[in-house]
Amino acid sequence: MGHENSITVKNKEGKWVNLSSMVGGKQNRKEAVRLYNTGKRKALGGKSFSNSKAAEAAAAKRSASFDSKPHVHKKKPIGDLRKRKAAPAKRKRAR
Repeated sequence: MGHENSITVKNKEGKWVNLSSMVGGKQNRKEAVRLYNTGKRKALGGKSFSNSKAAEAAAAKRSASFDSKPHVHKKKPIGDLRKRKAAPAKRKRAR
């Protein structure tokens, strides 16, 4: 399952691009296109395509790449905290 919702749109130069449709954690297609057109958002993969079929194929390939790489958090061992002893407090010397 892909982790982002994308849309395929035609840009000002007549090329097709894939954009993430998520804006601020919510799906907002119009805002995603507006951000792309104002230069505040880049196309997914940084590529443009001459036709919509090529762009959609690239989006499908990108989505499939997420399916094959499960996200795994690796925990670093910290040891058994119960076995640790507190360091002795340093005492001030009497003068």
